Amino acid sequence: MDKNVMNSYVSDIAYHMKDFYKDLTFYKDGKIDLNEIENLIFLGIGGSAISPKIFTEIMNINKKVYFFSTLNGFEALPDPSTSFVIAFSYSGNTVETLRSIELIAKDRFRGIGISSGGKIVDLCKSLNWQHIAVPKGRAPRAAMPFTLSILFKLALSKGWTEYNEDDFWNDIIELSNSKNNFLPEVDFEDNVSKRIAYKLATKKNVIIWGVESISKNIAYRFKSQLEENAKQLSYYSYLPEASHNQIVPISLVDNKEEYIVLIFRIPQLESVLVSNIISTVKTFLNSEGIEVLEVFGSGKNHVLAGLDLIYSTDFVSYYLALLKGIEPEPIEPISRMKVILNDNLRKAL
Repeated sequence: MDKNVMNSYVSDIAYHMKDFYKDLTFYKDGKIDLNEIENLIFLGIGGSAISPKIFTEIMNINKKVYFFSTLNGFEALPDPSTSFVIAFSYSGNTVETLRSIELIAKDRFRGIGISSGGKIVDLCKSLNWQHIAVPKGRAPRAAMPFTLSILFKLALSKGWTEYNEDDFWNDIIELSNSKNNFLPEVDFEDNVSKRIAYKLATKKNVIIWGVESISKNIAYRFKSQLEENAKQLSYYSYLPEASHNQIVPISLVDNKEEYIVLIFRIPQLESVLVSNIISTVKTFLNSEGIEVLEVFGSGKNHVLAGLDLIYSTDFVSYYLALLKGIEPEPIEPISRMKVILNDNLRKAL
């Protein structure tokens, strides 16, 4: 297994990844007209839907949050007069999201649509919703910084969070201008992303655990990145939940040397109880013959540490693809499935 294959970019996704922090400033100077609200309702599915989940996990906003989809049935939603809808579809043509917008708009909910184009543009116009265009030419999973940028701007400018807006953007800009240790030109010994990828390349089964309210959605993002970029089937859960169920089948598997558990951690946010659970679970699994690797995010607050975890592990998924001799960009089975699914959904919805 040649470590040197991780020393060059070979895909558009890799080029986009290096601009992660720069892309997060995409909407720094933007504006969204919005009266005072009490509730946020997010619409979206797949790669387009991960941004609001990560946003609500790392930013701790003072709003009640709902996730709505036509696929979830007609769950109770809050008063439209005190609520605002944000709909995500990178292509702008996701049938489930378009249908969800149509359904929720019938109840007089106001909102915005976020996409790189597509049918959602005209739909927003017909509903008198605002539309925000993000740059085209990305895989949805590589466009997350743009949609996160819009959510950050909303939270900061509307006072939904304790973070100071000027300080926040200055921190992001500083990170975008600083050299990081995840890029290909950084040697293996100094590059934590390369080292993790090299470790994963020796395993057949990857199990990823986040921590409730800290890194749960970040860990799920990594699962998706592994599956799409490295084409690596993986398994996901989060602590403490996983210590009450998933730990059972893991401890009973054959060929335990083929398994590894990754735990996504931001230690300064963990309670004493959570830290002890992680330590105990790691010790127990090690005693059962299962390797456990802790993956740490660093930063002076939840947002920056969370972004650090996302950025470093995005590179892990890319480096693992290189080690496996796989091109990260294509997701041909998804494209084929979407053609069939969209046709079926148009008939059903």
